[in-house]
Amino acid sequence: MDNTNPYQAPNARLSEFSEESEVASKGQRFGTWIIDYIVFIIISGIIGALIALTFGHAGVQYLRGPARFVISILVFLIYYIGFESAFGRTLGKFALGTKVITEGGGAPSLGQVIGRSFARMIPSEAFSLLFSDTNSGWHDTLPKTKVVRTRKRS
Repeated sequence: MDNTNPYQAPNARLSEFSEESEVASKGQRFGTWIIDYIVFIIISGIIGALIALTFGHAGVQYLRGPARFVISILVFLIYYIGFESAFGRTLGKFALGTKVITEGGGAPSLGQVIGRSFARMIPSEAFSLLFSDTNSGWHDTLPKTKVVRTRKRS
């Protein structure tokens, strides 16, 4: 006779990622940074061109001042916060098969994504990844997130 309970909850995993998920390599992290930087430059260029086309010479003069810095920061924050909160990854992470998760394996909260984005602005933060044994930079460790592979190694 079969002694299994037909009403027992199934043993399903709630997340495809876990604490043991394979952390992305430094090469993948660098590659995603390059792709994301190129996307950032393109978006910033489009916005600058739109301002120049809309406002003419006054728009160009406006972009030569501190507004250029403010617009760059806004584009940077909107890009990273928007993509990582909506999808858990930026275009660079999509391209290279990585994703941001919490240390426990779940999707990061909006607060963690905002923390990651602002931590990226810490001077010399980019070097924190180079000297890390865990392939994590300050923008990972401060908000308690990590970047893992979404594709298996071939």
